[in-house]
Amino acid sequence: HFDLNTAKETEKPFNGTLKKSSENFFSWITSNVENLTEILKYGTKFVFLRNVFAKLFRIPYSYALDLISMHLNGIVYLLNYKNGYPVPEVPEVCRWGPKFKQYLTYG
Repeated sequence: HFDLNTAKETEKPFNGTLKKSSENFFSWITSNVENLTEILKYGTKFVFLRNVFAKLFRIPYSYALDLISMHLNGIVYLLNYKNGYPVPEVPEVCRWGPKFKQYLTYG
């Protein structure tokens, strides 16, 4: 379990790029594979639609992001959420966003 509230006082503004953010994101996943869920320990692959990947790294972290993940045959698919099912609001997500972004950019 990762606590993204630990770096609140030292938060820095983001000045990176989509390419650098995505490289840091996947580097973080591979370096923390033992601490993540069981699903990553079995060579799970991730599939993003192009617009989902761009949305994931470009949306301002002050907004909530609704995605759907589906695990099928060892592959995790990330899709845009279409309104139709209620999604519970988790206020911590908006507070954690800048800290997670700072972690990805080595801030």
